[in-house]
Amino acid sequence: MANIEYSPKALEDLQSLRDYITENWGESVSERILRKIILDIRRLEKYPLLRVNLSKQIDTPTDYHYIYRKELCFLPFRT
Repeated sequence: MANIEYSPKALEDLQSLRDYITENWGESVSERILRKIILDIRRLEKYPLLRVNLSKQIDTPTDYHYIYRKELCFLPFRT
């Protein structure tokens, strides 16, 4: 099983996202969306092959990958 480590910048981004969603749509919406994001990240720990290499989609070399979610379109991340 892979081990996901959050960079300080990633944690800062998650907090900023939570603050933004809370301010605009409320605490319950914020909690629901962040919970889904965290569950997807945890799913990657168990099933690392679920990720998709972004360079296949944009035809440009990159070390970014993404997870597709119907509700969020996609969640980019770097490995």
